[in-house]
Amino acid sequence: MGKKKVLVLAENINYNRTSSGIRSFNLLNLLSTKYDVTCICYEAFSPEAEWQLPDVKIEVLERKEKLATPWELLDKIWKVRTIPAYVTGLSLWHYRLIQDWNKTVYKHLSNNDVVFIYVLGTGHDFNVHHAVARLKVEVPIMAHIHDPYPFNQYPEPYRQYKFLYSRMASQFKRVIRNVDFVSFPSLYLKDWMSRFYPEIDKKHLIIPHPECIADYSNIACPKSFDKLDDSQFILMHLGSLLKERNPIHLLKAFKRFCQSDPEKKEKAFLYIIGRINNEYVDLIQDKQGAAENIQSINSRVTYPQTKQIMTKATALIILEAISEFSPFMPGKISDYLMADKPIVALTPLKSEVSRLLGGDYSHKTEVNDEDEILRILNDLWQQWKQNKNLKMNRSDLKTYISVEKSLEVFEKIEKTS
Repeated sequence: MGKKKVLVLAENINYNRTSSGIRSFNLLNLLSTKYDVTCICYEAFSPEAEWQLPDVKIEVLERKEKLATPWELLDKIWKVRTIPAYVTGLSLWHYRLIQDWNKTVYKHLSNNDVVFIYVLGTGHDFNVHHAVARLKVEVPIMAHIHDPYPFNQYPEPYRQYKFLYSRMASQFKRVIRNVDFVSFPSLYLKDWMSRFYPEIDKKHLIIPHPECIADYSNIACPKSFDKLDDSQFILMHLGSLLKERNPIHLLKAFKRFCQSDPEKKEKAFLYIIGRINNEYVDLIQDKQGAAENIQSINSRVTYPQTKQIMTKATALIILEAISEFSPFMPGKISDYLMADKPIVALTPLKSEVSRLLGGDYSHKTEVNDEDEILRILNDLWQQWKQNKNLKMNRSDLKTYISVEKSLEVFEKIEKTS
């Protein structure tokens, strides 16, 4: 008996471009271990990319490059073309894309027996979610919400306010109402979004950012990391340093750490790898008086390369925003767990990261608690002096992000078809 068929609709699967692309790529990979997967995506990744998805049929969305003639004429008038968005929350081009998505989905379903449809957005692009809310099909549909939507429904300090967002939220209520299931990467994100869309509580499922099962053993590590070995105490933060993720307290604590002992000054290094918000470029380059100990790469490193780079670390850093609450499960935490390196979690007391690691996890503190950050660094240093190959040793969390655990959730959907 062949595998059951699943249709995935994805805005983005480019794992070298965004964190949502990484998530979509990993979800497609795990789904393909059990199902016959077809993915219709807005844009496919390059055929030269390090990793492909050999067990997934990938089709690029068939979309029209123009609006219908009357709408195209109206779209050329600036004051007119903004009216649909301010009235409905969606622009003329949004409606054009919704039609393209639905036409493609109906075409696919007419020739295939699909057990469920899985919908993946990216960033603030939820066009495909709005599209499936208008589908008339018997197949169960699950919409994945990776971040709050729209921006006025983010927690502080990420929240933004525009009149348009209230209209977008009204449109999103239709999505939540019409899909069969809504999945989230974190429990706290589900709780947060339920405040705005209470129907979520009746149809939610939790699918954490899954482990990466792509083989990275043959991926070359950037040459600049060749010199790193276990004779050095290496702390790494990998991933974009957004405006809300202020590294000043980490930098100050690390400076104090290095200046407290000549051996630490000689052997300890902090690497900040990934795009850095302009506000922090000078701050990091200034090195906070620890020039030789702090290194930064202000560019996006390919996802497969980051998998190799983190094997060089003594410990890996998660840096969140200074806030009272964070519902996000950073995608990097799954990669950190699979690297099996100790995690230094700089996170609010109430956060998904804190919830996962547990109340008694010793290498966790608030982002702006410089003294506690210093304590963690000293604690890790003492452990490293005794054992140069420190391990995270959290089999419970590895199970939580495993392919097998995620597939159990998808099987629940399959049974409703």
